[in-house]
Amino acid sequence: MPRSLPPAQTPRNPFSRALRWARSSTPALVAVTTVAALGIGSASFAAGMVTGADVKNGSLTGKDVKDRTITGNDVKRGTLKGKHIKNGTIAAGDLAPGVKISGPVGPAGPTGQTGVAGPAGATGPQGPQGVQGGQGLTGLQGVKGDDGDQGPKGDDGAQGPKGDDGAQGAKGDKGDPGTTDVWFDDGDGVSVPSGGASVAQVTVPAGTYVVNAGALVVNTGLAATATCSLQADAVAVGTGTQSSVLAVAGVGDRSTFTFGHAQTFAAETVLRVFCSGSGVSLSLVADAAHVSAVKVTTVH
Repeated sequence: MPRSLPPAQTPRNPFSRALRWARSSTPALVAVTTVAALGIGSASFAAGMVTGADVKNGSLTGKDVKDRTITGNDVKRGTLKGKHIKNGTIAAGDLAPGVKISGPVGPAGPTGQTGVAGPAGATGPQGPQGVQGGQGLTGLQGVKGDDGDQGPKGDDGAQGPKGDDGAQGAKGDKGDPGTTDVWFDDGDGVSVPSGGASVAQVTVPAGTYVVNAGALVVNTGLAATATCSLQADAVAVGTGTQSSVLAVAGVGDRSTFTFGHAQTFAAETVLRVFCSGSGVSLSLVADAAHVSAVKVTTVH
């Protein structure tokens, strides 16, 4: 509302004070103040338009402007800057809807709880084989295990070469005499006819025997031939039949016959020295005739 003037006073321009302020203010604030003055509405305003040139800078204050009489349409775009607004004078309610103010970033909040583990993903394809690592250190020796079952006997190996003979050992003590079965017979002065005769003989049971026999035939007459053999059941064995020519008595008139033989007999056998002679006027005599048979277990 315009203020009434005191009586008997000369009317004053209601904007004189504003004009003085405008001269000392910025152009933007002058414009704001001018618009505010238009909102006062006074008959005296018709006398002339008030511009920023009519207002002294710094002469108008916020008290000279009616609240809510200046809108954004009354301010030229780009004329108000941050330096024209006092810090702390604009609240959130002074901003248009939808306008947000970004303040400084606050401190980080506390870490939230760990979420539930998600399901395991599908197995990926097998990667390429890596480079072989170096050989590791040898581990400690393990505890000895139980002995296994004995395996089957292997085949005999080839016989090795004969080793050198060892040194002869000391002679052992003489053993006790063993039991020996011996059959023996001898004869002297037995006449030797042309048809032959047994000059010594033994009969042995079945078994294995080592036989030794012999005879000394002497000629006491004219020259003659003497023949002797070792026989088993009338069959010559061993060295076979031996013959010797005997000269007249007194000169080369004797001959010795010797026999050795070993044999196994399946049944009882007669072993003998059998001699015979040939010549004119035979006169042959067998002396020192003998036969011995020793029974043994094995003949080597």
